[in-house]
Amino acid sequence: MNIEPVVAEVVARHARACGGKMSGVPDRSTVLADTGLDSLGFASVMVELHKALGHDPFADADEIYYPDTLGELIDLYQNGE
Repeated sequence: MNIEPVVAEVVARHARACGGKMSGVPDRSTVLADTGLDSLGFASVMVELHKALGHDPFADADEIYYPDTLGELIDLYQNGE
């Protein structure tokens, strides 16, 4: 499964729902803090991605890590496959 378009689309949709001014789909260099996602929006992204991709890369993490960019978030999911 190609994870990148799934993650990008979910982030874009939730960012727009939070009032972000995203047009189109973000790319790997998109800074998550600039998307307009608030903490509830980010949590909603994580829930939807868990359902869509079948795993949560944060669940097994030894320490909490918040990705700065969409690319870092995609990498977390790709490395957790």
